[in-house]
Amino acid sequence: REALIAHHSDPMDDDPRFAEQILDVFELALKYMIPAARKSSVLALKRLFPDKLEDYQSTVDKRRKVASYQATLRCISLAMTHSLPSLLPACYLHVADSYYENIFSIESTASWPPGIPLALYVSVVRSLGQLLKLKRQRIDHSFVDGWLEAWGDQHKHRVPALLDYHVERNFK
Repeated sequence: REALIAHHSDPMDDDPRFAEQILDVFELALKYMIPAARKSSVLALKRLFPDKLEDYQSTVDKRRKVASYQATLRCISLAMTHSLPSLLPACYLHVADSYYENIFSIESTASWPPGIPLALYVSVVRSLGQLLKLKRQRIDHSFVDGWLEAWGDQHKHRVPALLDYHVERNFK
């Protein structure tokens, strides 16, 4: 068995079912204790759900094409069960990607796919809340400092000027 799976060819990484196929290989490797197939599938999952922000950002379009909602939930479950925590942040972000506009409103969760586990919803919301807090603490200071340098003390009403600066900088 191990020789057969060790010489398998990886699924095409642009196939819409890529994530599901890799997860199938991972589960088979666990079931039949085939280390080479497990290692190969874990590496493919780490490429699909990277643990660095720059890698995540550079693979967003590909992930949207090859990792379905159900495959991502399955990946979360397997990552939690089989000690692969580095996959979780990217999985959570991918799940939230389609629903970011209303993720913090319990009333607006109707657009989430039915049957989402409540524990996952809570984890995604909590993680996004922590990410937004971190963004405010780390990134927004440089934004405000840049604004203050660009606009100086010439504007008496700082909040409206800051909003104008934000719109100019990000939407033009």
